[in-house]
Amino acid sequence: MTLSLVLLSCVVLWTAPISADVRSEQRVKFQPGGAMGKLVNMLGGKGARDGVTTTVAVTGNRRSTISDNDGQIIDLAEQKIYDLDIRRKTYTVTTFAELRKRMEDARRDMEKSAREQSAEPSKPAEKDPNA
Repeated sequence: MTLSLVLLSCVVLWTAPISADVRSEQRVKFQPGGAMGKLVNMLGGKGARDGVTTTVAVTGNRRSTISDNDGQIIDLAEQKIYDLDIRRKTYTVTTFAELRKRMEDARRDMEKSAREQSAEPSKPAEKDPNA
């Protein structure tokens, strides 16, 4: 009895990492009503008529999001983000360090502009001559 319990728990522990991969498809469809909706469906192309389907997959330390025109792969082990342009068959790589630097630069710029705005003396409200 104890041997079968140990064997069963070993099988469960060994198969859990194997089934950790997940894949799903998401479809987003926007349908405005009325005459404007018909116009959008006629002129909007395949995406407006059928919606946009995105496939999301998670495998180990990687997550990929792929649609008809573009995609993104996030690799936690390598600490990189791959942005894919499927139409042009190109990709760009951004490291987490570059992303952190961009965020810090943007935060610094926002703080600087906030200080500059608060340092400017506010103009006193002018009186309305008609009042």
